[in-house]
Parts: sequence; C-alpha cells; structure tokens
Amino acid sequence: MTSSNSQLFLDFGSRETTDRVDSHSDELAFIERTKSRACSWVPSSCSYYHRMVYGRLQYAMSRLNLRTCFILCVCALIVFTLSSAIDSNKDFKLPEFRSLLHPQAQTWDSSPANANAIPAVEHGLHEDYGQYPWTFICVDDKCQRYPVVANKPAAKVSFDVCWLTCGHSGSLWPVPAEVKLSRTAAKFYPETFFIREISGPTDYVKSLTSLAANLTQMTLKKMLLEHGKNGVTRSADDEPRYHSPESTIVEVHLFADEAATTLTDSTDESYEMKISSVTMGTGAMINVNIKGATFFGIRHGLETLSQLIAYDEISQCLQIVDDVTIKDGPAYPIRGLMLDTARNFIPLDNIYGMIDAMSYNKMNTLHWHITDSNSFPFRSKQVPQMSLYGAYAPNKIYTIDDIKSLVFYALVRGVRIIPEMDAPAHAGNGWQWGPTEGYGDLAVCIGKEPWRSYCGQPPCGQLNPMNENVYVVLQRLYEDLLEAFEVDTFHVGGDEVLPNCWDGIPHIKDYMNQNKLHDHLDLWGDFHKKSYEKLRAANKNKPITAIVWSSGLTGSNTGKRYLDPRNFIVQIWETASSFQIGELLRNNYRLIFSNVDAMYLDFGQGSWLGGEHDYKYHNWQLFYDNDLDKIISRSTNGKPQLVSQYAKLVLGGIATLWTEKVNENTMDAKLWPRGAALAERLWTNPKTPRSDIVYARLNHQTKRLKARGVRCATLQPFSCLQMTGNCNDPRNPLR
Repeated sequence: MTSSNSQLFLDFGSRETTDRVDSHSDELAFIERTKSRACSWVPSSCSYYHRMVYGRLQYAMSRLNLRTCFILCVCALIVFTLSSAIDSNKDFKLPEFRSLLHPQAQTWDSSPANANAIPAVEHGLHEDYGQYPWTFICVDDKCQRYPVVANKPAAKVSFDVCWLTCGHSGSLWPVPAEVKLSRTAAKFYPETFFIREISGPTDYVKSLTSLAANLTQMTLKKMLLEHGKNGVTRSADDEPRYHSPESTIVEVHLFADEAATTLTDSTDESYEMKISSVTMGTGAMINVNIKGATFFGIRHGLETLSQLIAYDEISQCLQIVDDVTIKDGPAYPIRGLMLDTARNFIPLDNIYGMIDAMSYNKMNTLHWHITDSNSFPFRSKQVPQMSLYGAYAPNKIYTIDDIKSLVFYALVRGVRIIPEMDAPAHAGNGWQWGPTEGYGDLAVCIGKEPWRSYCGQPPCGQLNPMNENVYVVLQRLYEDLLEAFEVDTFHVGGDEVLPNCWDGIPHIKDYMNQNKLHDHLDLWGDFHKKSYEKLRAANKNKPITAIVWSSGLTGSNTGKRYLDPRNFIVQIWETASSFQIGELLRNNYRLIFSNVDAMYLDFGQGSWLGGEHDYKYHNWQLFYDNDLDKIISRSTNGKPQLVSQYAKLVLGGIATLWTEKVNENTMDAKLWPRGAALAERLWTNPKTPRSDIVYARLNHQTKRLKARGVRCATLQPFSCLQMTGNCNDPRNPLR
C-alpha cells in the first residue's frame, strides 16, 4: 500500500519527503530537488495551482519508471483541463482546493445545484464576521464569550486570538517548561513570513531543518484555506493575494548546535525561543529565533511557533504573539503511541496521518506492533513466505520501501518508529510454511483448539524453541526489518507464553534436559537469549537494545539470567501497582510504562471475545494523571533516595492501541485527544494537581487538531469551549 497520488503531488513539504534513499548525500540531493523544482520550470502565465500541480508532477516523474510517468501525465492532463475550467469560472471559490491540500479534508456535493456553494467553515462562525455579535475575553486564564459593546466595535477579539495570550501559556500544548508571553499580538500574512536563516553543523541537519520549516509555512497557509474565502482575494493573474493595511514582516532564524539526526533515548530535544518585535510604520518587524541542541529541538520549536500563531476572522489575517521567551525540553525521552496492525490491517496513509498528529503534540515514538498470530503483513525480501502465508490479502502488506518512506517522513516530524515482531508467543499465521520447505515446524499450536488451553487469545501460535531453523529465519527477518527501520532499538515481544503449547512438542522434555533447562521459564529465557544473539548478528554485530513486554519471565529470578539489563528494556503492561515494577528497578532495568489501568486506548467498546475482555473506557484524565514519578514512589515505599535513583531508569510511556475492534475509520477518534493528554504528561510532567484550565486547554488543542485534519473525538459541546467553565456542575465537578 502506498500513499495516495493526490497527497504525493499536492501536499507540498510533506509527502515529497517520503521517498527514502540510501545515503545522506542522496537525501541531500533529493531535498534540494524537492525545494527547487516546485515552480521553477512552469511558465509564469500559468496559474498558481497549475504550477503547484506540475511541480509535483516533475518531482514524481524523476522518481518513477516510464510506464508510471505515462499514467501520471494522463492524470495531469485531466487535472489541467479541470483546473482551467475552474479558472474560467468568475465565481471561483478558494476553499474548493482544501481537499487537494489535505487528504482528510471533508468533501461536499459539487453538483450543478451546489456549484457555487462554499463548504461550511468548521468553526461554525458567520461567513460575515463583521456581523458576529460576540467577542472573547480572557477571564481567569480562560477565554469567555461576551456580547460586543455597541460603541466599541474595535475591541472585538476572535476566539483563537484570545487564546493566543490567555493565561500563563496561552494555547500552547504541551505547556513548555519555562514560558513568558506578552499580552499583545501582531497581524501578518503568510506572504510576509520568511525563514531567513538556517544554521547547523552539517548540510544534512540544515536540509532537514529546511523541510521542517516548510511544513510550518504550509500550516500557516492552511490556516487561511481552512477559513475559505476570508482573507483571500483573486488578482488578475490568479495568484492568491492577502489584502492588508499593515506591513508586518516575520523573519525566522533557526540554529542547531549538534549534528545528531537519529532519535535515540539520549537525544537532546530541548530548544529555546525568543520572539521580539520592532514597530515599523503601520506594521512591525517580528524576529523569531529558535535555537535547538539538535534538529529535533528546532522541530519542536517550530511546532511551538505554529501554536503561537492564529487566524483572526475579524481582520482576516494571521496574528502572532509579539514578545515571547521560552526555554523548553521534554521530561521523558520516550513519549509515544503503539499501533497494532496485525489484528486489523491499517493502511499506510492512516499511519502517515497518525505521525502528523503525533508531531502536533511533540510525541516522538511510534511503537509499531506489526505482526502477531493473527497476521504477518510485513513482506520480507529474504523470507517472502511469511507474508505469503500470513497476510490477510496480497494487498494488505507493508514492503521495505513502504517502511523506509514512512521512517523518513516521521524523521522530518521528529518521530522515530520502533518495530515489534512478537515472539515466541503471538506467532502463528505466517509461520506455517516450514514443513513444506524442509524447515520443520517453525511454530506450534497454530490455530489449536480449545484456544484457552494454548494461548491468551485466538488464533494460537508459539515459535518452536527446539527447531534451530527458527533462529535462522528470525535472523533473516531481523535483517530485513533493520534495513527498513534503521533503529538502535527493536521490540521482540516476549509476553503471554503458555507452557501447554510447548508441552505438546515431541521430545521437548529430552531437549530441556539436554540443555539443562529446568522448567518452562528456562526454556522461555533460552529462546530470548538465542533470538537476541540473532538480532545482534542482524545488526552487523553492533550493540542494539531489545524491548520486551513485562511477563512471568521478567517477574522471576530466572529472567535476570537471560535478560541482561544492559541489553533489554522492559515495557510494563501490568497495573501501576504491580510488584514487578519495584523488582525490575532494583535489578537496574530501564522501563517504559504502558500500564493497563491507564494507558490502553482500545478499552471501552465491549468485548469481542468473552465477558472477561469487557474493559472500562479510559478517559483522557486517566492518561493525563498517569504520573510516572508517583508510580516509582509507590514502588519504592516513598524513599527519596531510591526515587531519585530509579527515576533515571524510567524512559517514559507509550499508550497502546490494540486493534481487535479498531480500523482505519475509527483509529483517530481512539487516539485523539487522549493521546494529546498523555503527550503533556510525558513532555511537561506537571507537578500541580490538574485544574479545570487543563480541560479548557485540551478542548482548544482538540479544535486545533481538527483544523489540521485529525478526525479526533470531541470532548464537549462546542458551547462549552466558547463559554469555558459554564459546563461545570458545582455539585459534581469535572475530574
């Protein structure tokens, strides 16, 4: 599966970056081509949209084969014909291009009866904002709606502009570590927003920074497009023009200190930002300086910058907070989401969208649970039998090239992808081919019934630890996966092994006796020891960190003999009160929290299997209040010295989206805005009790995500957002 062609051509600064190449020099050449070709060769007499289309087409043709280019040329001819027809229509409405600029933009009826109809603006405001009878005022750190005073129309303030400077941190999500905002903002237009300087230790750092900056510029343009014709007029040559009484210019300067372009647990993602303004006639010169320790810090700073800007329906332009000082960085190095694509296949385009939304919340880790006993959708070059036997259908697969493109797309957005190939349990479909090709039984108990006797959930399947060919196949799969993902950390699964499954293997007791394996935990641990050796060999014998789920093995003394804390991280999925947490910390294991009592995004839809699988929905407050410091304190009986010592072993958290009852149509609403709540917990790690202001701020962040195309769930009626605090019940306050 690949991303849609419309997105490839028309989302400038985004999907062009997804063609992964083999070296940094190739990437640099590709980046420069992407930047320079957009409109350079199309005659100036062509419309803005024609040049945009043909720029994308030329880039794509340089990457594709002749047959594909021919097909694209035909498509371009159709686009040219249609757009020419639109240009000839004097009643042309700019919002009709929204669907071209974002794959998730809503569509509307384009029949002749509705040809001149403008889609309703999502914000629900009057088309003529001059007649809108309301203004918004910051009261108690929340924007409230009030009637406009008849004799003071100039005092009218739009909702988003009010939030820019309201309270301690305005509309910023997550809250920066240190922030100081002025109470004033300056008007400007995307045409006068310039990236004036990009400084970095290498060309590759500067090129990545340039791509991230282009995304910020696109975000600003989409703010205008989101509001339809407001703020945009059409000139004689069909170029978009923004009518402005001011002459404000915004100049952005970006500085990276370090050459790091790979995101790891030790990468410095901090940044500093200073925005200052100088009056200049009827406008101003706004200087934005963002200094990051690495490219990733600059990228986060650019996201913050985009949140310091809002569209103003009254003046029909953008406004930026004109005096800002921020010093910021994350509390935890791993701030992530897990996506399961084995139980239900998730198309690549939805994963692209998930990465976009993660970047809007400064989340940096996508844990991709790519395989399970249900299916094996990864197409391996060395072991193609896996997806042949294991994929749901020939078109429900992910190729190495698909993944490389996704990895680079994520990199530009400050996100790394950690793959998980679960083993030895959760391994069934895909492993059936061994006997027919002379490899023996690679997995056992595949689909065996009654399933409750052999696995945690159907269909069953566990790898055969006695068969040496299992480890040969594992190394080949690891090699292909490492080629695709280019990571220093790999998730090997490792949970829910059931002894009954292995007990059915002929001569298993003899094998255990011969290898001095005293019980099933030894057998389990021995599997991980051997498979880790293959993982390291696949990594060209360079050090690589493995992640395992917490389990009966990690909770035992046996686990210490096989899972070296220097090589293994444990991802906690038990409850926050699990005895394992303290034991693992005392044994010096690094931990990632996905505790089942607060971090499961799929809960709350009823059971798909049995009554015991009917779990309560986790509201956003559970994610926000999942304080890892408090979990560590409870696990160490509150001893300050131990809390300080063990806190260094806590890498962060990952909320899980298992897909038994989730697909591409429902995943966004499951992920957001609860994922945003977790993002602030892991970035800011707030120390004060959660107040109702957090609810108001998260409501506003949800509104922002929707405007950027994320199909997230809604927390409250929109009236609660416009009249913040009015929906609270004093007898039963929001928790």
